[in-house]
Amino acid sequence: AGAGPPGAGGGAFPRARGGLWDGRASGRPVVVRPPGLAHRLEVSRGAVAALARAAGSAPVALRASCEARAGGLKVRLGNESASSPPPPPSPSGAEGEAVFTARPRRAADKPRDAPEAALRESLDAAGRLGVSRALALDLRYSAGAGPGGSPQIRVEGELVMPAAPLRMKPLLPLPLCDTGLSRTLRFHLGRAGGGAGGSREGPRTGYVTMDQARKLLPLNETDPKALRTPLTGFWVSCGPLGARDPLVWAAAVRFYHSRQIQDRALQGGSAFLLLLFAAGASTPQCFECAFEEPAPGKAPGSAPTTTRFHFAGTLRPDGANEVAGSFELVLS
Repeated sequence: AGAGPPGAGGGAFPRARGGLWDGRASGRPVVVRPPGLAHRLEVSRGAVAALARAAGSAPVALRASCEARAGGLKVRLGNESASSPPPPPSPSGAEGEAVFTARPRRAADKPRDAPEAALRESLDAAGRLGVSRALALDLRYSAGAGPGGSPQIRVEGELVMPAAPLRMKPLLPLPLCDTGLSRTLRFHLGRAGGGAGGSREGPRTGYVTMDQARKLLPLNETDPKALRTPLTGFWVSCGPLGARDPLVWAAAVRFYHSRQIQDRALQGGSAFLLLLFAAGASTPQCFECAFEEPAPGKAPGSAPTTTRFHFAGTLRPDGANEVAGSFELVLS
């Protein structure tokens, strides 16, 4: 086994890779089915104005943000370009969100698998994780004039996301190394808004390894050494949704499918750990996770099986919009 970073428990990763944690369940499993996550795509009025200015003749970069909503996930597209500074901190926003490009409809079509390739690159990218980095968007638009000469934007495309359900089995508490990061995460437990996980301040997710005493050792996602360390799973600091927070799902997708992670200490070939610091909880919670792949044979680091959601509509700044597709498309 490879050597991990020194932890409060002292020493490297356990030499024996089997039976790294007690896998007995402490409750009923939680299952997140990704197709049920996507319920709403919002396009800001500023984004529609930017598309109107481009007049269907040039690509337009739109910054995506995601937040949980009743019954699913809201994806919002704003008009901040990839080269502009990020918008001011927002209680519902998150660092690490993706930038998608709206392409003129008259342009030559991309290959059909282009969104899947973009998703693969996003999961491999270094830096902080936002939920939209576990999605891909193929967005096409054209600009024209509506009744009275007012601008209108015709948009169509597909939202692409990993399809495999994520099963999370609650475990009995596992010992945790006493480090600066673990103390920070414990401090924010139970705080309003989820503390470090409920705002753009502080860490929101990262990786988990072990010391030789098999105590869990959380690592920062931006630490380059983490990707070379034997990893047992990931941690998330989030709001009161807990294991059902979309960030948990996104972090699990990245952990299992990113090609940048060099050493996963999976149990039974597919099981990994979630160390969860959820708002309102008195202690950290541990879950054993596994993807229920609809297509067998998906190995760690492989491309995820995906599903597509089609949308189409005409968006007008005056709010008189006509939309259709497999989920909500609205102007906000």
